[in-house]
Amino acid sequence: MVSLEVPRSYDELLAALHKFIAFAFTFAALVWIWYLHYQFFRRYHLSDGPTIVLNAILLFVVLLYVYPLKFLSTYVVDAVLDPAAAASIQPWQSVDLLVIYDIGYVAVFTVFLLMHVYTYAKRRELSLSRLELFDTRYAIQNNIINLATGLASMPVAVMGGPSATAFAGILYALVLAPARTIHGFWSGKRRRPLERAQRAGS
Repeated sequence: MVSLEVPRSYDELLAALHKFIAFAFTFAALVWIWYLHYQFFRRYHLSDGPTIVLNAILLFVVLLYVYPLKFLSTYVVDAVLDPAAAASIQPWQSVDLLVIYDIGYVAVFTVFLLMHVYTYAKRRELSLSRLELFDTRYAIQNNIINLATGLASMPVAVMGGPSATAFAGILYALVLAPARTIHGFWSGKRRRPLERAQRAGS
């Protein structure tokens, strides 16, 4: 994904830097997914059949998702920093590109949602505490927000056509960041009493 060949000219150096920026965006997205995955298994220690199947599906989706993610990141970075070097795509292809990204994004968080819903269904068997139940519900709500954002972006791109693809992409920043921030702030206030109660009872 990143070439280790040393640039031979200044232009090649700039092109390489653009690729590194695009790679950084891709890497950040993958780290986010990895962290959610790590957090889930550190918290619940599930290893039954349904969890293994969902985990395998997640791995499969992520391995597919990385290609359109890298292409989209590279295209956006090049379009902003060096339009002449940006990949040549037809206007209608920009719609397809964003929809492919949306599908991958929705697929990833659909699996995460199913994993947490399944965990919540097994809450008695897992003997989850009130705080753990709250965190599980919080994760479910977060995944619904992520899903809703991806699902909202798709019709904007499809119905709006090439002229709306930029807005459909920016929708992630316009919707996801504020929604997650508000939800996190609201949930944090409700979580603190549960933390105090758990510490007092331990």
